[in-house]
Amino acid sequence: PLLKGIHIVEIKHKNYHPASRNISIIPGKDLEESFSLKPRTGILSVMTTPIGVNVFLDGESKGKTPTFINNLIIGTHLLKLQKQGYATLEKQVEITENQTASVKDTLANAINVQITSVPEGARLYVDGKYQGITPLSLPLSFENHEFKLQKDKYKDYQTIKTVTTTTSGFSFEIAFPFNLVFVKGG
Repeated sequence: PLLKGIHIVEIKHKNYHPASRNISIIPGKDLEESFSLKPRTGILSVMTTPIGVNVFLDGESKGKTPTFINNLIIGTHLLKLQKQGYATLEKQVEITENQTASVKDTLANAINVQITSVPEGARLYVDGKYQGITPLSLPLSFENHEFKLQKDKYKDYQTIKTVTTTTSGFSFEIAFPFNLVFVKGG
């Protein structure tokens, strides 16, 4: 219990300016005080190539690049940059009081993908364009692609696959066409 009289009460938090005030304690009387702390803030500037990238900070949408995000409470925040057809980028950003933290990033729009086939030596077409003979490695954008493989004396193989930031390669098995021959007798 506090003694009768005037006391100074101070409230502190690392991300806010401290607040204090004098309070008067009267024996036998309840006292309720509320404090409003002013946050210590900074600014985040986000620029990307390409422009128009969706910006998320701590899971909350903050618009598209280029952008300035004002009045951010100091400390570490999680920045996520996303755009269709590009790799998503996530990083920690540190906001300091009365300063502008700058982020300038380029989002990757392709990844090298290893393409193999069984048997090897198939002609590979991606999205209708001839790419070469398997096995081969080629840069592919982050989206759905149509793959077609052809090899003499084998059935053509065609499928659609999605390329993501975790895609390292695709392996396709080409079917050998079986010709059934019926023989009479036994």
